[in-house]
Amino acid sequence: MAKLILASDFDRTLTDGSLTPCHHVLGYISSLRPDIFFIVASGRGLEFLMENVGVYADAIVAENGAVIKARGRLM
Repeated sequence: MAKLILASDFDRTLTDGSLTPCHHVLGYISSLRPDIFFIVASGRGLEFLMENVGVYADAIVAENGAVIKARGRLM
């Protein structure tokens, strides 16, 4: 069970200047499992986020909170 929750915005936080995901940062964050539960939040759509950070995130809050996916299911 996770001891900490880490939530992060996507654009310009988990990306470089060209809005490309920083996989070395995302990889480091996911290496902290199972001690953290990692949430990515963004105004972007769920499909885009699943393609770019789905393998790293335990939960995704997409479309400015309108869509939430956690533990493999939509909430």
